[in-house]
Order: sequence, then structure tokens, then C-alpha cells
Amino acid sequence: IEEQRRIIMRHKRLAGFYKQHYRYLPEFEQAYRIFEEEDAGDNPIQIADTMVALESYFVASKHDPNKLHTTSEIWDDKIQDWKQPTWREQLERDFYVVRNCVRSEWVAATGEERPSMELAERIRDRLVAEILPDGFTGNTFLFGLADPKDEDMVPGQSPLAE
Repeated sequence: IEEQRRIIMRHKRLAGFYKQHYRYLPEFEQAYRIFEEEDAGDNPIQIADTMVALESYFVASKHDPNKLHTTSEIWDDKIQDWKQPTWREQLERDFYVVRNCVRSEWVAATGEERPSMELAERIRDRLVAEILPDGFTGNTFLFGLADPKDEDMVPGQSPLAE
């Protein structure tokens, strides 16, 4: 059942990706070229998912690092509760999220080997260093399901969009 669910989610995310205009933006093309140069450019879900995290990183980088983030919460191990982070904390968190998106098991196709930690960090570092944050507005790279009504799909149901 878990494998069927994974297939359905990949299909919906991929369908959603192909409906988005941002895959034509220069920032996306730059990211694609970086993945390609690192021999990791053949998974559009991986790149799209990483772009969402990269955008969050760049948005956080544009704010005063000492001010509180207005809409995010992070878990604080010291107080054992959720707290509102500063933009610096959000930036640090997003730095690791970009790397984690590159090597996430949820973006890997069935049987596909996930990138190593070293490769994921190298790709992340290149994305952060080589792509200018100017084109990121905070809502450019929306990556999700092709159609929210499809959330009720069940294993065995055809993943073809109706």
C-alpha cells in the first residue's frame, strides 16, 4: 500500500510540476544545469522540490536576521516546544532543508538511488552560490499536487488525470 501511495503522490506532484510556469524561469534553468552538471539532473520532482526550499532560503536571506519570522514555527529542543524563529534561525534551517530536498527519499523514483550527503551538500552549496536571489519573490515556486481533489485517490485507482 505504501508503494502504491508513493506512486500516486509522485504522479500528482509531477502533473502539478508540468502545470507550473516557473519551470521556464531562468532560476529554474540554472538549478537544472547545476543538477545536470552534478549527474543528478534527471528527476524533475527532486529539482522542483529543492527549488521550493531554495526560495524559502533566499526569502529568509532578504530579512533582518534579528527580527522574528512572522509565519513560521520551529521546534526548540531547549524549551521542548514550538517557537517563532528569527529570520537567522529560519535561514539556517532552510540551508539544511535545501540539502535534504536534494536527497529526500520522497522525491526518488522506485529503485532510484538517493544522492549521497556529500553530493547533496555540493549541489546545495552551488545553488546558493550561483543562483541570484533576485528572481525569488516568496511565492514563485509553488510545488504541490496537481489537483487537490485528487487527495482522495486510493491504491489501485488509475493515477491518470481525469
